[in-house]
Amino acid sequence: MDRISPGIPSEEEFVASYCRRVGRSAVPDWMFFVAFSFFRAAAIAQGIAMRAKVGTASAPDAAERGARARLMAELGWQVAQKL
Repeated sequence: MDRISPGIPSEEEFVASYCRRVGRSAVPDWMFFVAFSFFRAAAIAQGIAMRAKVGTASAPDAAERGARARLMAELGWQVAQKL
């Protein structure tokens, strides 16, 4: 994927920019936050999946979005194993 053309920063650039804006020199637990964000996304996707299953989802693609729960959890676990 081409991130450069649309101006999407690399992970390192993003973290450096964040640190400059908040006056920090680093984020020592960065990978913890990455793992946490994957688990959070998995929990949200699981909720979407359940709403799709019971017929209360508001989005027409809710079942597809909910199906990503497992992938998000697996990615979070992969990152957590590296901590």
